[in-house]
Amino acid sequence: MGNTTAYVAMTSLSTICLYISYILPIVCKLLYPNIFIRGPFYLERFSKFINIISCLWVCFIVILFILPPIYPVTSVTMNYASVGVGSVILFAGLAFFLSAKYWFQGSITNVNFNTEFFSYSTFDMKTTLVYIEKETIF
Repeated sequence: MGNTTAYVAMTSLSTICLYISYILPIVCKLLYPNIFIRGPFYLERFSKFINIISCLWVCFIVILFILPPIYPVTSVTMNYASVGVGSVILFAGLAFFLSAKYWFQGSITNVNFNTEFFSYSTFDMKTTLVYIEKETIF
């Protein structure tokens, strides 16, 4: 198969980066809960608990995928995913703080949210989004 060390490092790095990208919005929601608008799958009182469990799971899985697959650890059996993750975080952080924070203003949406099709109603002291059926505009 070629170089097993490179294969293990790349699969570990891919998995770690995927999990980190999934957990970033959850961490932001835990840190700034008032900024986020509830979606249709809001978990009510279990939301914070599940978000904390998700963060703990990602921390566990990142540590697990950084560990070397074979002991004793040598330069051949080392898992170099930690070098890859550290490099990505270092260079992305440097790029942001040296350049992007001066000109980046957030993502640009190309979809307009038409509030005409939605209305808010209260039911049982909770705000829910109710879809108002109207004719479809093509």
